Amino acid sequence: MPRIGRHILLGLAVLASSWLGQGCASRKQVMALQEEHATLRSRLDSLHTQNQQIMAAIGVQDASLRELRATMDYKISQLDERVQMVASTIGQSDSRYAELAAAMEEINRRAVATDTTGAILGKDVLDAAQADLTRGSYDLAEEGFMQFLRRFPASTLADDAQYGLAECYYGRQKYPEAVHEYQRLLQLYPDRDKVPAALLKIGLAYEKLDNLRETKKQWDILMEKYPKSPEAAIAKDRLKNLPKL
Repeated sequence: MPRIGRHILLGLAVLASSWLGQGCASRKQVMALQEEHATLRSRLDSLHTQNQQIMAAIGVQDASLRELRATMDYKISQLDERVQMVASTIGQSDSRYAELAAAMEEINRRAVATDTTGAILGKDVLDAAQADLTRGSYDLAEEGFMQFLRRFPASTLADDAQYGLAECYYGRQKYPEAVHEYQRLLQLYPDRDKVPAALLKIGLAYEKLDNLRETKKQWDILMEKYPKSPEAAIAKDRLKNLPKL
């Protein structure tokens, strides 16, 4: 029996004993107390029953929650396994794609190397990139030049594409990157037509970077190797205006 019920019954018993002890309790009062006791007893029994029902319901809910938790843990475990399987499959696909891309690159390289008409291969791509460069659309131009160089590295126009790529960086005022690309032209295509222009632009880029010693060095090379080129004339004229080192 709940503690509050015991307190109520104890209080009634004390009150009844008090009345009887004083000799002042009539039969009617005793009957009233008995009826009150019976009513309280009934209410307490009802509360006790409700309490048991509530506890039973809580037990059912707790069991349901444990079952739901177990089910969710199992489903999460299955999902983790599927994610791992998908990741593994993606990794295999990426590896296969890389192999195919490498194979296609090699096929293109061999095709260009053995094609005697390399000068006209991909010229539409190169022309479009040149047009983008002229408009100042450096991102599009860079993409076009790089596409040409990937597909036709042995073309007689490859030095034009490499020079155009360097010009994209120069146009963005990214002078260290521009120097790198101009120098790459000198390394890959040392006997091509764009070499004098690349030497001139390397000097100009170093001038922008306030590295006048390197500027003079590049232009001296230009004037020594290509003394009759228009680029050498420009370099000679600009050297006159450089501060003394």
